Amino acid sequence: MLSLMIYEKYPNYEKYYLGFGAHRMMNGWVRFTNQELSDMAQKTKPTEDVFKQAIQRKDIIIFDASTEDIDLQETKYFRFPIHKTDVYLIKNVADASLPERKRLRANLFVGNISEKAEIIATINDAISWLKNIKNPADRKMIIKHGEMPAESLYINVYKYDNRRNREILPNNENFICFVDYNEDKTTSLIDGGLPSNIWNKLYHEDVGIIKYAWRESIYYTRVRMNTIGRNDTCPCGSGIKYKRCCIGKQ
Repeated sequence: MLSLMIYEKYPNYEKYYLGFGAHRMMNGWVRFTNQELSDMAQKTKPTEDVFKQAIQRKDIIIFDASTEDIDLQETKYFRFPIHKTDVYLIKNVADASLPERKRLRANLFVGNISEKAEIIATINDAISWLKNIKNPADRKMIIKHGEMPAESLYINVYKYDNRRNREILPNNENFICFVDYNEDKTTSLIDGGLPSNIWNKLYHEDVGIIKYAWRESIYYTRVRMNTIGRNDTCPCGSGIKYKRCCIGKQ
């Protein structure tokens, strides 16, 4: 009905997209072509057939409503805490959990700390605090939630808490690194959630169960290139073979 109302007012568009949601349902959407809405409006084709066409080309997504028994008041008013010490600040904590994996995001601000060892020590301290934060249930989808430790943490590390300088980009001097912490050593986030062309410009390093993506090469622990085979994956983190990537670089 809404799609037909839109079509009646704006009949000359090629396609029509309608998004919808509910209190306990993830947002869905439907997309119709001009011809389909014309068919429905003029009743030259049954509405059921039009929907079947949209379903076949995957132009309709409708999620099931969540029926999990949860504290709706908590989900509505819950706010993640801010953690401040004499050394660093953690804020903007957000939930990124999956049904079988508790995942949290956060921004970490380390101020004037510039030595790599100090930065890593600060990150480790921040991880110890962050991974034990409680996360609430989600009203619209089932996620792993509660006071259990998080299996994964994604932390953007910056120098200062500036509103404007939050971009995870090689030219943002306020950005230090992206931290991908995983208890099972396996990340559940592809390329840090960034476009691959940006992700591949960062300097990648694995230390235990933590993956670092540094903005500057000064923090990157270099690998002796003469120990790498031509057909091995390049240690820069590009995912490309060494012979096709950094073999000619110093």
